Amino acid sequence: MRTTLILSGILHLAVIVLALIGLPHLVKKREVIQLQEVPVDVVEVGPMTIAKLAEPNPKPLPPPPKPTPPKPEPPPPPQQAREAPPPPPEVKVPEPPKQVAEKPPEPEPPKPEPKPEPPKKEEPKPEPPKKEEPKPKPPEPKKEEPKPKKEEPKPKPPEKTLDSVLKNVAKLKTDSPPSKEPPKPDAQPPQPLAARTGERLSISEEDALRRQIRNCWNVPVGAKGIENMQAEIRVLFDASLRVTNVQYVSGTGNPNTDPHFRAFVESALRAPLLPGCNTLNIPRDKYGDKGSILMKFSPKDMF
Repeated sequence: MRTTLILSGILHLAVIVLALIGLPHLVKKREVIQLQEVPVDVVEVGPMTIAKLAEPNPKPLPPPPKPTPPKPEPPPPPQQAREAPPPPPEVKVPEPPKQVAEKPPEPEPPKPEPKPEPPKKEEPKPEPPKKEEPKPKPPEPKKEEPKPKKEEPKPKPPEKTLDSVLKNVAKLKTDSPPSKEPPKPDAQPPQPLAARTGERLSISEEDALRRQIRNCWNVPVGAKGIENMQAEIRVLFDASLRVTNVQYVSGTGNPNTDPHFRAFVESALRAPLLPGCNTLNIPRDKYGDKGSILMKFSPKDMF
């Protein structure tokens, strides 16, 4: 304890002495330099001064020495060949599967140079498709009107003829002699198909005329009581045996009140006027001049 106290006291004293006296040899004294003031003239620097200062007098450089051409090296002797580099090691490539050799495509022929196209004409716009109109049915040949000669008057159609004939039935009966009118079929046997006043046709002539008219007569099938109907028609013709007119004379019914009998009479009036029957198949020597024939239309006798 004593030694430590002594040492600490000595150290404290030394520190105090050093603080008072200082360390003259350890710290250098600083010298004080006195600066003298020198007057300086300020001069403004212009562009010319800067240019003169910037461009010093260049000294001529000595010319560069000419390069001496190198001496050409002697060519190596041809016998001394350079050593070839060693070949690279071969790399084995796997062989692809063999394919059937395809034929090389044939070379295409050279295309001809396209000719200058003429100026295209403006095509008219297509019209919209028109709906197909139903074709009109060809008009049926007129069965009623015959083709008379120019000098002969045109015959009236059968419809009008029937009306006019029905109005003149009484007159026709009074004009014709009573002996020429055939009796009714119910009271008398069937009369011949055709007959002329004062003259009759033979059986063969009647058959020929019957076949001709039968082909043109369109019997109204289905009419009530058609099998018992009968009508007498007077057929007028000219010198060429061409039918010019037909007239209803009598029958088993009344065409004004019975529609079935009226249809029967109209079919009988149309038959001699059709193209195949408007020229009668009768001997010309018996009928050299124009005349008339009284025909009886009955399904029983005609067929």
